[in-house]
Amino acid sequence: NIRVFGPTLYVDPASTNPVFPYATPQTAMNDLFAAYEVALDRVTVKIAPGVYTNAHELQIYRNVRIEGQTGNPEDVVFCRPGGEKKYWRLVTLSKPGAVLANLTLHGGVVYETNGRMGGALLVESGTASNLVVRNATAHHYNAHGGGVALTGGRLTRSAVTNCTSALHEFGGTGVFCDGGTVDNCLIAYNKSSHDSGDGPVGGAVTVRSGLCVNCTVVGNTTSDGCAGILSQGGKVCNCLVLDNT
Repeated sequence: NIRVFGPTLYVDPASTNPVFPYATPQTAMNDLFAAYEVALDRVTVKIAPGVYTNAHELQIYRNVRIEGQTGNPEDVVFCRPGGEKKYWRLVTLSKPGAVLANLTLHGGVVYETNGRMGGALLVESGTASNLVVRNATAHHYNAHGGGVALTGGRLTRSAVTNCTSALHEFGGTGVFCDGGTVDNCLIAYNKSSHDSGDGPVGGAVTVRSGLCVNCTVVGNTTSDGCAGILSQGGKVCNCLVLDNT
C-alpha cells in the first residue's frame, strides 16, 4: 500500500490514539525519532509540550521542519539521559531547507574524539530559530562550541546560556561560528575553565568565518583568554558586549 503524509505531522508521547497520517494532536505519533524517519521533505513535525530524553543524537538530513507546537521554547525540552556519561550532541541540522524551532536543548556533550563541535547543536545548513540552549559542554582538546557550533546555516532569535568548555584551545563556550550567520541572539552566563595551551581561545563567542550580528553577549566568564567575542575572521556587527570577565 502507498501511504501519503500531509504537510503536518504531530508528535505527543502521551498520545493514546496514534492514527495515520498523524495529522492532528488527537492522533499524534508517540515517538519523535520515528516521526522524523517517516517525514518527507517539506513536512512540518509539531511536538507537544513535554520533556524528551534523547537516547541518541537527532540528525536532521532532510528538508523537514521540527518545531515545538506552542511556540514557547520552554514548553518542549530535549535532554540527555540523566546520570549517564555519554558523549553526544542533541541535534545536528544539515539541510538547507531544514528548520529547528521553538524548543529547548538542555545538555549535550562533545568530546575531542567524538565530533568536536557543538555540545547541544551543530548547524551545518538550515535554520535554528527561537531556541533556548543551556547546560551543554565542549570538553577536552580542540572541542569547539559548548552550546552551538555553526559551519553554515543560521542561528537566530535564540538564547545560549550556562554552557561550559574545558581544557585546551577551545573556541566559543556559547557559540562557535566557522560559517553561516548568528543573529539576534543572547549569549549569556557561559563559563570556561581551561589552560589555553599554545593556541588562541574564545570565551562566549568565537567567529572564525561567517557573521555575528545584532547579538547581546553578557555575563560570560573565563579563566584564561577572551571572555566576550573572539574574532579570528568573518564579521562581527552591531553587537552589545558587556560585563564579561
